[in-house]
Amino acid sequence: MQRSLGELNHSLVRCYLFPTHSAIVLRKHSAVSSQQSAVSSQQSAVSHQQSAVAHKLIADS
Repeated sequence: MQRSLGELNHSLVRCYLFPTHSAIVLRKHSAVSSQQSAVSSQQSAVSHQQSAVAHKLIADS
């Protein structure tokens, strides 16, 4: 009896916790992916700057 009650309690806890847990994970994941895209756009901006500097050096020489 005690074991089945514990299992029932565990499944109830899982039902209550997992929806919010998965929502938090999804939110974290989307935040991370947006951060990554921001970083990659920053990197491409830096590489554009570097190529512009290289072109300027070539033009100056």
